[in-house]
Amino acid sequence: MIAIFMSEISPTEASPAFPGFKPALWLGGSLLAVLTLVIFLAVRDNSQRDQLEAIVQFNAVGDTHYAAIPPGPPAPPYPAIVILHGEPLYPVSYRKHEKREAELVPVARDEASGLNIYQTAPRGKDDADKDSGPAYFVKVGPGEFLKVHPIPPPQQ
Repeated sequence: MIAIFMSEISPTEASPAFPGFKPALWLGGSLLAVLTLVIFLAVRDNSQRDQLEAIVQFNAVGDTHYAAIPPGPPAPPYPAIVILHGEPLYPVSYRKHEKREAELVPVARDEASGLNIYQTAPRGKDDADKDSGPAYFVKVGPGEFLKVHPIPPPQQ
């Protein structure tokens, strides 16, 4: 039997395995910490979405609550469709008015039917209809509205 003992350490065994091992550990650890922080903040923000995000509607664009028009419109006097501040609003007629949705401003929401009540945005001093009072609108389809007034139309 021959026993060979090496008293010297070879140069490959003495040098570290990877010269950038320590900076790589620091970089990997910091990237892992940043990723963990991002995931934690994303989960926290997602759980608080109701408090962080509020949808405010400034016009009729995107409103999908439509008033139902009967297939055969009833004879005047028309029944009230919505209630605005305790006062019923009656359709002027069942003729659909085509309006730009971006020009109508929400005034209130009828809690019973869930419909939004709109009014045209004021443009100037002469824009108001002085004879018939304020004109309100209820959405009946995309770009289509039904004109309503607080005074019921006269019987014919």
